[in-house]
Amino acid sequence: MSREREVWKFEVPPGEVHGHGSTVSMPSGAQIISVGTQSTIVFIWAIVDPEAQLTERRLGYFPTGSPLPAWDYVGTAHVLNPDRPALGSWLVWHVFEEVLF
Repeated sequence: MSREREVWKFEVPPGEVHGHGSTVSMPSGAQIISVGTQSTIVFIWAIVDPEAQLTERRLGYFPTGSPLPAWDYVGTAHVLNPDRPALGSWLVWHVFEEVLF
């Protein structure tokens, strides 16, 4: 009998500098399926086995035009700039995951 799977949402913290060093606890084997925002917060959605042991995954987001680490691309999120919401100014963040072998 196969195990049940669910879609869960995880906040991606901004981390130290441009997203470096952010860790997210997710069930082992989680498959990231989407990147997006709610208000000014970046989230990922993943298919998970809710009974799997939690593991730390290192994620970060970076603005367009910034140097990037040698990580895997996950997706892009558009965030309303909290400093200029009345102007409809948007920030574009590109989410990457550090792959550890």
